[in-house]
Amino acid sequence: MQPEDLRTHECVQFTLSGHANRWTFTRAGRSVAIPVDGRYKVSSSIAVRDALLAGFGLSLIPRIYVQGELADGRLEAVLEDWEADRTPVYAVYPSRHLAAKTRVFVDFLMERFAGR
Repeated sequence: MQPEDLRTHECVQFTLSGHANRWTFTRAGRSVAIPVDGRYKVSSSIAVRDALLAGFGLSLIPRIYVQGELADGRLEAVLEDWEADRTPVYAVYPSRHLAAKTRVFVDFLMERFAGR
């Protein structure tokens, strides 16, 4: 499969990604931007995962959300030799009186996702 093949597939779109209607893939210095469309557009990564499991189409989703489903064969990855658009991850917390355990967790997230 090539990124251009997505034009003929139903795609599940994550509306909060900033690239819901156009997915960009890069490999060996070559980038290709593909307009995508689908009947199912959601603002939750969990809803994307559930839609994939229900057979609604193809989507971009962080591997962490579907590791188990990929491992047990309920989902199949495509275009793995291409790097896809990245979606930012945000940690939202109150700016005043941050609990120590919250600070430790935010620091963990920053370390875990640094450079991704």
